[in-house]
Amino acid sequence: MKLQDKHKYDSTVEGLENHFLIDSEDNFFINSPAIISLDTTLIRNQTYLLIDSVKDKNGKMYPVLFLDAYFKDGMVYLFVQDMLTQRIFTLDLCLECTDEKNKWVLIDLKYTNKLMDYKTIKSYCGKC
Repeated sequence: MKLQDKHKYDSTVEGLENHFLIDSEDNFFINSPAIISLDTTLIRNQTYLLIDSVKDKNGKMYPVLFLDAYFKDGMVYLFVQDMLTQRIFTLDLCLECTDEKNKWVLIDLKYTNKLMDYKTIKSYCGKC
């Protein structure tokens, strides 16, 4: 059973407001600057890069496995597992607090690879 089954929300309203949506394959569309991926969609059991303490110069960066998420009262709770320590923890994200900066960012590794490829090709073609 998914966590969202235990925490009901109005999927129509949230979908129309472009905040939070679960598709037919149980992928999570979360419209937030804290989620950086090709289409702001998180896929279960996929590895992401978590950058903690974005404001701090000594921020930590480590791979995490995205396990599950649920939406309740304007907050999204993401359950992730640290790939190094195997510790499971929760990241909370307020979708209604658009002016607040997040303390963390979750980046899709596929997005990062495509961005690096693009920059490499652009730098190579720019020299021709």
